[in-house]
Amino acid sequence: MENASIREILRQEQPHQRRDSLPTTRPIQKFLVAIAIISYLAAVACGVALVFFDAKMTNPIAASFMASIVFFIGVGVVLQVIGTVNLPNLRVER
Repeated sequence: MENASIREILRQEQPHQRRDSLPTTRPIQKFLVAIAIISYLAAVACGVALVFFDAKMTNPIAASFMASIVFFIGVGVVLQVIGTVNLPNLRVER
């Protein structure tokens, strides 16, 4: 009985939320966050390779590692934003 009263209080405090609304993050969004983390790790790996092999590399190879770092960080940021945003329910109700 106590649980029922708590539920009623929570419903009264949040009338704008619908019961049938989708969760804030969908499974594909969780997958995108995982890919973003992998992208960040790839950027760190490129940075470590750049520092570790710097004396043995020519300038074009070092430049490609630096470009890869920028690319992987950019991909990670975009995918993390897409994966963590609260997307609205865009389904058409019939």
